[in-house]
Amino acid sequence: MTTYFPMTFAELHRRLRELRFGTSTNGTIQIGAQSGTGNFTYTVPPRTGQVTFYVGRQTAGVATSVPFMVVDVCGDWQSTVGGGPGAF
Repeated sequence: MTTYFPMTFAELHRRLRELRFGTSTNGTIQIGAQSGTGNFTYTVPPRTGQVTFYVGRQTAGVATSVPFMVVDVCGDWQSTVGGGPGAF
């Protein structure tokens, strides 16, 4: 049995469109079937409100940072994820 719950107006604004990853510093990124060290875009499947990605380090004992931009129906916002030399 499939139950359909129509989306409210507020839920329409939570739809993600893509994540754009910039150049990482000592980082690796994995999201869905894509992976790399940065400078790629992940297109989010339709009707998605949440996405998980993983960040790893390339060299032990070195700080890691990955800049990224989230794009949804309301626009773009930037952030960075990472950690210091002992974070991973």
